[in-house]
Order: sequence, then structure tokens, then C-alpha cells
Amino acid sequence: MKKALGILLAVAALSSVASAQEFFAGGSLSGLYFMDVDEFGSDLTIGFLGGQVGSYDLLGPVGARATVDFSVTPISGFLSGSADVLFSSTGDTKVYGGAGLGIISFFGLSAPFGKAFVGGDFTVSDSVSLFVEADPAYIFQSQTLLLGGRFGVNFAFGQ
Repeated sequence: MKKALGILLAVAALSSVASAQEFFAGGSLSGLYFMDVDEFGSDLTIGFLGGQVGSYDLLGPVGARATVDFSVTPISGFLSGSADVLFSSTGDTKVYGGAGLGIISFFGLSAPFGKAFVGGDFTVSDSVSLFVEADPAYIFQSQTLLLGGRFGVNFAFGQ
């Protein structure tokens, strides 16, 4: 009987955590500054359009997201995607940080990268928030440092 009660309490606790989750999907504009890119003979700055989906609170203050970005200027053909872990505060203004791994593809080549980021998400209505973040990255294969920033809008659902 005690075991059954313990299992029932654990299931109730997990379901209350699951019901408190708030998911988001959004779009962004971002820029990446490639430092010392041998293929181009100099530094390079590229603008990207992107999308993301995730949650700030999958397990308490720990969340996750997936991002996809593609270049729009000055060179098309860059595509990147990443899976990130987030650690965030709660409330209408969320401060968050985290890290992720991804793949960037350009000119038929693909390379893995790691990134860290810090940002803020500012609620403007029950389902809309604006975000801004700094997200430097490092391409392992070419040992290239990328300095980046993103801003955009998220739409909340699932709460």
C-alpha cells in the first residue's frame, strides 16, 4: 500500500510539473561575425533569418530549444541548426543562459559547432514575448570563432 501511494504521489508531482510547462515557437533576425575566415581571406559578417521551438521550463528552471537559421545577406547558402539547453528565471521578464551543439553548412561543407548564450525574454502579452540574446559560437573543425546576436518574437502555447 505504501508503495502504491508513493507511485501515485510521484505521478501526481510529475503531472503537475508537466502541466506548468509553457512552450514557445518564434522567429528571429540574427547576425554572425566570422573572425579570420581563411576561405574568404578576411573577416565576414552574415545576416540570418531563423526559427526556434522549445520551452523555458521542461524540468523546473531547465528548458530546451531547437533552432534553425539560414543566411539572407550578403552570401546565401549558409544553413545552421542547433539543440540547446536553457537555464532561466521565471516571470514576465526571463533572464536565461545556456549552451548548445549544432551543425553549420555552407558551400557544400558541414561542420559541427558549440555555442553559449545569454539573453532576455520580455513578455508583451499573454502569448507574445520579445527576446534578445548574445550567442557566440566556435566551429570545431576550422577553429573559427563566431560572434553573434539574435532578436525576435516568441509565441507561447501549451499552458
